[in-house]
Amino acid sequence: MANDAEKGALIRLCGSKRTRIVSFSAEMPCRWQPRQFTDPRTRQAFTDEGAWSYIVEHLEKGAEIREMTLERPPGAKAFVLLLPGVNAEKIYVKLQICAGRVVGRSFHESESRIGLPRQIDLRGDRCRSN
Repeated sequence: MANDAEKGALIRLCGSKRTRIVSFSAEMPCRWQPRQFTDPRTRQAFTDEGAWSYIVEHLEKGAEIREMTLERPPGAKAFVLLLPGVNAEKIYVKLQICAGRVVGRSFHESESRIGLPRQIDLRGDRCRSN
């Protein structure tokens, strides 16, 4: 589980256009597909802005935040949320804090084989600045 400081950082970073990014690279792959899902608040397709505000809304409401160790980059820490969806039962969201920004790594339908990751040893945090 994420601690209060990590939760606060996620809320702050996800809430600002200047501190959130989504980009794909071989070292940091992502599957960010918010436009494929209906925003439960509007009943319209998520916009990029809407996806980020939906994440912040659920973080502020106390959504469960699990931690996992990433394979790429090896040993880096990420935060996972399972958020309620409309056309998908759950939306799988994975975020990584890296160099004072939050990187959107996943926003897609939760697949049953994914589930929630196991708890991790926090010493593997390679890409997080305080």
